[in-house]
Amino acid sequence: MCLKRAALLLSLVVLAAPTLRAEYLVLRSGQRLKVTGYQLLGDKYRLQMAGGAVEIAAEDVVAIEPEEVFVPLPAKPIVKPPYRELVEAAAVRYNVDADLITSVIAVESNFDPKALSRYLRELLEKYNNDLALALAAYNAGPDRVQQYGRVPPFTETLSYVGRVKRSYDKSKSKASAKTPAPPRAMAATSLPRTAQSQ
Repeated sequence: MCLKRAALLLSLVVLAAPTLRAEYLVLRSGQRLKVTGYQLLGDKYRLQMAGGAVEIAAEDVVAIEPEEVFVPLPAKPIVKPPYRELVEAAAVRYNVDADLITSVIAVESNFDPKALSRYLRELLEKYNNDLALALAAYNAGPDRVQQYGRVPPFTETLSYVGRVKRSYDKSKSKASAKTPAPPRAMAATSLPRTAQSQ
């Protein structure tokens, strides 16, 4: 008799559980639980989940949604670094990459609004766009770069150049992953200089 009752109860549980798909129980707290089956037992739900079974109060359940109806939470909006509009305006005005300016600001002052800007564009021109030398001169001064003929061997300067370059490279790799260059621009960069001027 007990065996028949257990078999009947098992078949009811199997029939109550959805087949080959999961469902989501939406709780009053906003949390969603992925369940492979559920059964209403008086004022409680018995939930079958990947890790086993659990019971929760029926009053805490707001809705039950089939898996194909469940809409994931929207992606978090991309947050621009502080002062991005000002940086982009300065980048256009002085013909300096906006990500480089942002990287220098981040390392130099961590976006402290009271910090004063210096002369990055002039240094890039002076060192023929050699980023390491321009950054070293920005940090240690052009006299030190001239004295050594390279990035001065000062711990702070070496660290500064490395941190800015890492931040800059990281921002450039993120940007290149999001927006591939147009085919025409790639073709133009691969042509010899004489062919481009014709």
